[in-house]
Amino acid sequence: MTVLLGAAPSIIGPSDVGAWMAAKGAPGAAALLDFATQKYGFRSAAGVPRWGSLAGDLTFSRASAAGRWPAAGPFEMVGSGEPAFDHDPATREAIGLRLEGASSPITPGTTSFATAASWGSSFFPENVVPVASAFAPGEAAKHITHGTGSYGRYQTRTVTAGANYRMDVILEKAGNPSAGSAFGLLSGSWLGLIFYNWLTNTLGAIGEATSLIVEQLGTGPNGGQMVRVSAVINVGENTSVAVYVYPTGSSGASAGQECILHYAALTPATGAYAPYGSPVIVPVGGAQVRAADFLASPLFCTPSEAFTISVRLRMPLHQNWTDSNTLFAIVPPSGIADRFSVSSYGPNGLVVGATYANALVFSTAILTETLPDNYVTVSWSPEKKYRATCLGAPVTKIAAATPPPGTLSRITWGSRAGGGIWGGTIKRAAVWAHDDFSDDQLRELSAA
Repeated sequence: MTVLLGAAPSIIGPSDVGAWMAAKGAPGAAALLDFATQKYGFRSAAGVPRWGSLAGDLTFSRASAAGRWPAAGPFEMVGSGEPAFDHDPATREAIGLRLEGASSPITPGTTSFATAASWGSSFFPENVVPVASAFAPGEAAKHITHGTGSYGRYQTRTVTAGANYRMDVILEKAGNPSAGSAFGLLSGSWLGLIFYNWLTNTLGAIGEATSLIVEQLGTGPNGGQMVRVSAVINVGENTSVAVYVYPTGSSGASAGQECILHYAALTPATGAYAPYGSPVIVPVGGAQVRAADFLASPLFCTPSEAFTISVRLRMPLHQNWTDSNTLFAIVPPSGIADRFSVSSYGPNGLVVGATYANALVFSTAILTETLPDNYVTVSWSPEKKYRATCLGAPVTKIAAATPPPGTLSRITWGSRAGGGIWGGTIKRAAVWAHDDFSDDQLRELSAA
């Protein structure tokens, strides 16, 4: 059996698999999926553990390339149908399998955004100097202000009138930074402008800029602090907008101040995540059209009898505001009229819910914050009914007594059978074919 996806086959005895599962906090589990180390353990109906593989025991598909941060080096694309095992961009810790929805570019640029000729300018534009990029291949653009004044550089893009766009920018602190750097959308007047302050690590905004996000990305390739800033901006009645950059944090003069721009994206709606969404200003090689991820597996248990599922996860940085972001769903062979799921609904944190025969059985919030790193455990049995706990908090006992229907036979990870894509990562997941745990034991399960 293949122990490590992509590694040479290795035969290891059942006791080794069982010991590995127990060490991960999943003793007696029917399945343990460790996407951080790319190891998969399963237990047969007779209770015999064995190693598995992603290709042999789970169904994964994505009809395009996808991006990820590797363990070292610049951001990279993995091939069509290849899982994007991701890493924290700052620490490069393995954080599991990234599962995202589809994304398409809008009027993408066709030249390197480090090329001065690709930037329009007004009044006294700053210089644009190509430097090393966090993306390979490609160049980043160091913007340097003139001594007489600076009114920014811009690139113009076509947009859909009345639509919301998430603007994502990845920048690096240069040798002579100002207190802040600013980016925005202009069309006659400012539609939205966001200001990042290097000293306080905060983001401010004017105009129609909401849902502000700051994410530290570690040290950039030019030796400076690298950060991603993001906001949702409504373009109003406009069908064309100018994407502006100001190294100084404003349109005022400040000689010699700098910032390095690695990436900028303008993605329709609000549920995209840079640099995985499609960019409007792009590195060499052009924008990437991205298909949705899909991952499913057998259920490894009979839900109507009993089950316990524990998952360690990283929340989406921002939510799909028009739908749920589904961590996993237990569903029939086709359709979702019957389903049990754990999802995130915007700012409401994690929600456990069940819908049977298209009728809502229950929907219960178990986490009212959007902390990035979490673990959650849920269970069902005829004796204990539905229970759930998140981050080791006291167990939530759900009053609903309707058992899961016998139609449930598979589990889709990171989506609701292809809908409500998670948009974050799953690090580990374990499934037990029973609910023999006390409340305290349920809280302590760490296989996720």
